[in-house]
Amino acid sequence: MMRLRYQNAGGGSKGGVRNGGGSKGGGEQVVAWVAAVGVTILAVWAGLSSAGAGLDIDEALYRSVVSDMHAGTGYYDALRQGADQPWLGQLPRQLGHVWAVRPPTAYLVWQLAEPDAWRWLVAMPVGASLAALVVLTGSRPRWGAAIAVALASLWVLRFTPHLYLHTELWAMPLLLWGAVLLRRRPTVAAGLLFAAALTREMLVVGLVVGLVVVLTDRDPEIHPPIDLAHPWAERLRLAAPWLVALAGWGVALAMHTHHAVETLTPGVTDPPFWNAALGADYRLGAFFPGQSWFPSVPFLAFVLGLAGTWGARRTDTSARFVLLFCPALAVATVVVARPYWQPMWALLPLPWVAIGSLRVVAGVRSRTAGSLAVTRP
Repeated sequence: MMRLRYQNAGGGSKGGVRNGGGSKGGGEQVVAWVAAVGVTILAVWAGLSSAGAGLDIDEALYRSVVSDMHAGTGYYDALRQGADQPWLGQLPRQLGHVWAVRPPTAYLVWQLAEPDAWRWLVAMPVGASLAALVVLTGSRPRWGAAIAVALASLWVLRFTPHLYLHTELWAMPLLLWGAVLLRRRPTVAAGLLFAAALTREMLVVGLVVGLVVVLTDRDPEIHPPIDLAHPWAERLRLAAPWLVALAGWGVALAMHTHHAVETLTPGVTDPPFWNAALGADYRLGAFFPGQSWFPSVPFLAFVLGLAGTWGARRTDTSARFVLLFCPALAVATVVVARPYWQPMWALLPLPWVAIGSLRVVAGVRSRTAGSLAVTRP
């Protein structure tokens, strides 16, 4: 039986393969960092060269809101004014439910920049996300980080021409760096995932998953062994930052909802999340960039990435987080057919694609060797 021995995404520790660290990378890591810089530049160029082509009604509304805020109008007042205007030759983007009103977190940052700089600012979430991919992958296996960045470009260069004021894009680096810091600094990771949930409220799922992962992790490099005399007190200590973050998110959401109700258009109801008229092709198109979803490179990358996280789940805290978080968001994207949700989950499995590929190859070779041994006379 062939046994695959590999170093998890992020490297290993003195006792073996474990949660980050690892040996220093050579030329492969340099290539990965150069590729990350190159993809970031291409993402900015793609947005600038699009000249607003393919701009959807939501992005037009967000641009109006940030423009008014930059001029001194409050967020909810600017949103109320923008929602009553017709955009792109369509009816006004009326708001019929509080879930159609995004939290103001990202808008408070965007308003600080001049409108001409918004397209350039996309370099911040894209560059930070690609840097997180390189760190999350580590130096083993070889070329793993470069492969992750190359695959990430399939998504990044697809949505950056259209999405630059979408909160999903700006929450992407917070999620990725939260996954990175789960390996060594779970309290800081809780803070980053809390910021992601304040940027896009549905990402509270990340806080819940992070809490589960931390409570079930027994890596002595992160947490000392639980005091068996007081197990519940120890678990409460581990859970405290995450519970505080969840409570803070609840308070912030309540305050946001109170103000968001005032921006809704009377007598208007938003269409339901589930639209039965949308066929399977459209829903699967929301899952991956491009028209053909199978057998596409993004589809194979997603499957191999999850296979890699499954193999690393026992020794890598970040892999367990991705394995629990990513499929839930991906399925939700298909169910409600929201292509712009892709930035919140699509890049997360990519650091484990190389490991997943090695596992598949090793499995095939093992089965082939076993079959030959059985059939040999």
